Amino acid sequence: MKTKLIFPAFWTCSAPYLSVPSLAAYLKSHNKDVEQIDLNLEFFDKLLSKEFIDLCIEKYETEVIDIEDTRIAPYFSTIGKYVSDNIDEQKAIFRSHKALDIHVYEKCSYFMAMSFAIINATFPGEKIDHYHYESNYNRSSFKSILESAQDSYLGKNNTLLSLLTSYFIDDIIQNVDLIGISLTGLNQIIPSFVLAGAIKRKNPNIKIILGGSVPTRWFAEQRDAPNIFEFVDYVITNEGEVPLVSLIDYLEGKISIENVPQLIYLSDNNEITYNNLPITNPDMCSFPTPVFNKKDVRRYLSPVPTLPLLGCRGCYWRKCTFCDHSFVYNNSYRAADIDKIVDDVMTYINEYGVNHINFHDEAMTPKGIQNLSELLLQKGIEIKWSTDARLDKGLTYEVLDKAHQAGLSILFFGLESINQRIIDLMNKGTQTDITRQILFDATKAGIGTHCFFICGFPTETIQEYQDTVNFVKENSNIIASHGCSEFSLSRHSPIARDPEKFHIKMNKIWNKDDASLDYKFERLDVDESYEEERKKIYTKVTKKVITYAQKVSWIIMRDHWIIFWNDIHRIISQIKNIAEKHVLKSGIFLINDNECLLVFDCATSNVFEFDLSAKYIFELIKEFGCNSQEIIISKASQHFGISEEEAECSITEFISLLKEKNLIFMPEAESEATE
Repeated sequence: MKTKLIFPAFWTCSAPYLSVPSLAAYLKSHNKDVEQIDLNLEFFDKLLSKEFIDLCIEKYETEVIDIEDTRIAPYFSTIGKYVSDNIDEQKAIFRSHKALDIHVYEKCSYFMAMSFAIINATFPGEKIDHYHYESNYNRSSFKSILESAQDSYLGKNNTLLSLLTSYFIDDIIQNVDLIGISLTGLNQIIPSFVLAGAIKRKNPNIKIILGGSVPTRWFAEQRDAPNIFEFVDYVITNEGEVPLVSLIDYLEGKISIENVPQLIYLSDNNEITYNNLPITNPDMCSFPTPVFNKKDVRRYLSPVPTLPLLGCRGCYWRKCTFCDHSFVYNNSYRAADIDKIVDDVMTYINEYGVNHINFHDEAMTPKGIQNLSELLLQKGIEIKWSTDARLDKGLTYEVLDKAHQAGLSILFFGLESINQRIIDLMNKGTQTDITRQILFDATKAGIGTHCFFICGFPTETIQEYQDTVNFVKENSNIIASHGCSEFSLSRHSPIARDPEKFHIKMNKIWNKDDASLDYKFERLDVDESYEEERKKIYTKVTKKVITYAQKVSWIIMRDHWIIFWNDIHRIISQIKNIAEKHVLKSGIFLINDNECLLVFDCATSNVFEFDLSAKYIFELIKEFGCNSQEIIISKASQHFGISEEEAECSITEFISLLKEKNLIFMPEAESEATE
């Protein structure tokens, strides 16, 4: 019996995800015939190709398309041809050592953004970029989700997603009996069901099993279980290795379906059936090393490949009131022995030639970091690695210094808040003075620190949130970068079980059509003026609080931080020097039209028209910067055969226009914005 495991679009295109490689390895260790397909990678690779951009141009020129983005619409063909002519080269550069130059990396990233702009213009109603996917279907409604599957089954939907699916569906359904779809992120919901509909249309005899963190949350309440079984035959919740092997055993006629643990399916009388059987998940040391398709490892958009690895499942703290991560692991925590982790690392090095590894642990313990570091040093294994961790007092300077010697480059912390009342309400178990000491010690040791924090936690006042903002500002020299998110009420978090304690009212209780993973709520302790002020401060924090490596973090995808960290201070200095020269902003592309020069700003998707002669001046500004105006004037005078007085007048006016259109770096304005 042949099983294919699919990781669906849309995730990021920077590195593989761990779910399918882990499942595939486990099935192989139990002698199951399994193949894995990273459909997310295949979709991105197809989208970002000359062939597909040419298809977009042809579609635009032969069909009546109401392009929603009026900035791009008048210039679509010209920009599209420019993208088509250069995209394969830019993608190859992104995958090469050339992209280890941060400016080459940034240009490649922005070029892909320009490619997405062309694709989005061609398919109104859908939107794709490096991190997000928006569909015509509502992923928060089971009715709409199932409609996407039904339309796919009937071949009715003429969408970007259905077109991409059509390219790969024949290979997916070839020589297979069971297809497993790992549904992990919200962006993947509609793609997963469009895929399921296409599979059932092509071959209804193929069984489809859906697993991952999203269906685990959907099916947590048996009485409210959504009926998605027209297009999905089975659902597995929580950890999938043991149940999936059992399901294959059932389909091979070895056991009865009632003996497959954590399985949800329709019974013979069309009732949703839960197999609530006791299950003991394997010890972490018994899991085989995840397996990846070797041909895929270097196809992600990355200058050198990085791979993910888990040293534990679940969180050793498991007490944060806003978090439901441990829910997926049945509130358990299991860690592998350090010897096992290092064996996995060695397999990655030997099998895939990879020495950049991102640990996806929810939180590696201080002792785990210490032991891993000591063994890596003892064995002389040279890798660069990152991990999430708690701001735990066990992270002493001695632990951090040794970890850095062993290749630890980045630590991702859930700071959440610096106000002690809010910290206690969150049940974080952290203390302000210890938090600052850890950040100081990590920076001293040479490790980058990224801090996540929350805006608008229940009962948090404006001043209490401002405390965290002030902490980040005041410690911008020991916080490499930060990310702030607005509070959301996860359905399976402790807060959702005890809303009164947090002075909130849940406005919308779970119903049969609600596929969202959060509850909508209102705070009972605030009014509209609070919300207005909170959102104002939130916007200021996310966009304008600049820590010492914040500008670098905006450029580099999270999976790639470890690639660049050893060179971080040179990169920071390089970015600063270029900004001070007032060169053209990153993401500005000059495109020759027949009669004019188009300037495309990827950051805003704005398009500006200039005379063709302006291209020479743009090139001078790119090379020398606006601060070297005398050089630009002299060269322009010689190039155009005019006096330096005439050139000075034109250049001064031209640079003022560029500043007005926000096409050049203006560090003074950025500095004022952070005050």
